[in-house]
Parts: sequence; structure tokens; C-alpha cells
Amino acid sequence: IDLEEAGFDSAVSASVDLACLVAPDGTIKSANPAFLERLGQQEDEVSQRSLLNLVEAPYRPNFSERIRVKCEQMADLVPANPDDMVLLRLLPATGAPFSVEAVVASVAGDDHSAFVVMRDLSMYHGLLEQLRESRDNYDALSETIAEAIVRINEAFEIVFANSAVKSTFGFEPHELKGANFAVLFPDSVFERCEPQFRRYFIVDDQDRRKLGMANTMEVLGQHKHRGVAPMEMSFGNSRDYRGRTLTCIVRDITQRKNAERRLRHLAFHDQLTGLGNRDLFEQDMRRLFDASAVFDAGKAALLFLDLDGFKQVNDTIGHDAGDQLLVQTATRLRKTLRESDSVYRFGGDEFVVLISFIHDRRGASVVANNILGAIRRPFQLSINGQSATTVSVGVSIGIAVLPDDGENITAATKAADLAMYFAKDNGKNTFAF
Repeated sequence: IDLEEAGFDSAVSASVDLACLVAPDGTIKSANPAFLERLGQQEDEVSQRSLLNLVEAPYRPNFSERIRVKCEQMADLVPANPDDMVLLRLLPATGAPFSVEAVVASVAGDDHSAFVVMRDLSMYHGLLEQLRESRDNYDALSETIAEAIVRINEAFEIVFANSAVKSTFGFEPHELKGANFAVLFPDSVFERCEPQFRRYFIVDDQDRRKLGMANTMEVLGQHKHRGVAPMEMSFGNSRDYRGRTLTCIVRDITQRKNAERRLRHLAFHDQLTGLGNRDLFEQDMRRLFDASAVFDAGKAALLFLDLDGFKQVNDTIGHDAGDQLLVQTATRLRKTLRESDSVYRFGGDEFVVLISFIHDRRGASVVANNILGAIRRPFQLSINGQSATTVSVGVSIGIAVLPDDGENITAATKAADLAMYFAKDNGKNTFAF
């Protein structure tokens, strides 16, 4: 742009777009009234202030580089085109940050300045509408988004990929251009999901909910180097843009899934021993009774366990020793049982074992005897980091065979609980049905 020919002062003063002249480091040399008013700046204060300080941090590096390059291109003036457009978030002196489309232009005869024009997107329909309605500047806008954006044609060829595909999938954008969409997924996943992907070419956003189609889906993606990872995909409307195309926004949700797993583990497991808690027990029991076919082939067994002598250890040696005893008990129970069986802690010294399959009561007796033997072995407990103290405890076990002794959770747990108290009343360190 030639500022003398354009008449900078008069041309931009009446413009509704934000405009300013900046130095290579972003220092503002002059700005139009729209710029001052929208950003809450005073004319006598804005001079010598950096434009970059008015831009949200994530956008600064790319924008700073554009300004520097344009300042160096003064001798090579090229008209701005849609690919030069970037999306920024500006920080006004008062009020909320807002989005703008910005174009940086070289200034004729001046290698120390660049001309910046910014259009306030809040005057329109927001970023989402801009992405949907703007075709010519779509590629440039997509570079400002942290999620991977991939545009595919009806042959499932990738016609565009933004730079974020590098962090999400491990590919450079140029590696994906012309490649088949399937390269981003394990073979079996793509084969299963291809019909669903194809539906998004046919059904646009406004009609998807009516047909029961979600606008997002979770799917396993294939990273170039790290293997599979859970992804969440969102779909735009298919458009006739250099042929019929569909835009897919993809984000890696590995961290979110890991957090969900951690939260689920905390919700359904005892923090001291790592065993399942009462909530997980009830969930597993419902699943067992719902799968009635299990009882066609055999039976299951529910064992209620109560340690004999735990209170004495806790009261005489200390709570730390008591916690160690509970943790070691949990370890011994896990080693005694099959992988298909489950063990839970209800609190205190109460443990519950769910044996998923036995042929008859003798099978439950074998498990109970194995548990008695495991718990009878002396425990080594360290007290305040000192030398280990040896303690011995026993265990009383009540057994309910399912479905004989209970056809629902309430009846089964009551039967096992009563049997455990019967075992305690009959000398402890034994089991009873």
C-alpha cells in the first residue's frame, strides 16, 4: 500500500475497521479513531505502545512474525489476498476480549512500517458463522485453531489440513494433502466408521438432530508415531468448495479420557487398599443378576469377611499398623482369588468376595479355606518406621450361594452377612453357609 496515494489520515479516519501503522517490533506509530474507541485507548497514550500487547498471548508469535515480514517486504509490494488474513483476539482496556480478522500490508518506500487493518467479528455472527460462511479465507482462519482441521472430498481424499494436524496426528499438512482419510485411523476403525462419515456429506447440521445424528463422535485415531489415541470429531456442513467437501474438526481427548478413568477409579474404589467399594460391588451384582444365563451353567458365591483381632491391633499398636494390616490383607485376598473373581472393601475390616462361577457349594468351601489359610499367616507391620512387629489375626467368613440363597442384591447380602455372624458365634476363624 502507498500511504501517500491512499491518503492515510483521511482514508482511514472514517473507516469502521480498526487500522494502525506499526513498526517491525509492533510499536504503534498511529491509529484511526475506530481503533482507539474499540480498544479504549487515548490518542496521546497509544503512540509508542506495542500492538502485540493488545493481542492475546497465543496469537502473538504468529502475528509478530507477519508484521516483521511485511516490514521487510516494502520493496516487493503484493496486494493482500485472503490467505494473508489471520484471526486474532484483542484485549480492550475495558470489556471482554473480542475476535478480529486482520490483514498486514507492506508500506511503499518504508522498510520500518507495516499497515494493519482489523475487522471486528463481533459485529457479525461470531467465529463459527465466519468459518461456515467464509470460503476464500477459510484456510487462513483455520490456522488460528488449536484443533486439527481436515477437509475431505467425496472420494475421502484430504484436500486441506491445517498445521494442528502435526500435534494431533503427527503428520505435516503437506503429507496429508491428497492422502486418503483412512490414514488417520486404524484399518478396522475406518472400515466400521466409513458409512457414518459418509452420512455427514448428505445430512447437514440443521437436519442431523432430527435423524438422531450427533454432531460429534468419539473414535480411535491413528497417530503417525504414537499409535492409537481417542479422538473427538465434529463435522461442519458439506460444501461445494473446489468440489463437494466436508470439514472435520478433530481433537485428541487422551488427557480427558485419562482424567475420566481416574475419576471413575476414585468413585468406585477404596483409597486405602485400591479394592472396589460398595458402589462398585452393587454395580457388579446388578450385572451378575441381569446375566441370568450365568446360572444356567452353574452358580456364584458371595463371601462376607470380617477380620478377627483387627480391633486389638488397631487399639494397641496404632492406626498406621491397622492400615498396613488392611493393605496386606487386600493383597493376600487378590492373590488367593482367580482373575474372574472380585474383592471389595466396605470399610473398617469388612471385606467382600464375589466368586463369579462355581459348580456347587464345595467350590465355595475351597475358596473359603484358601482365604482362611492366607489370613492365618503372620503379618509383618512396621511401627513408626521401626523394626517390623509380627501380628496374627483370623477371619470369619459367611457364604451365600447364588441364586439359591438370594435372587437379588438385598437377599444375597443379607444371607452372607447372617452367615458371617454365625461363623463368629461359632468360634471365629472359620466359615459358614
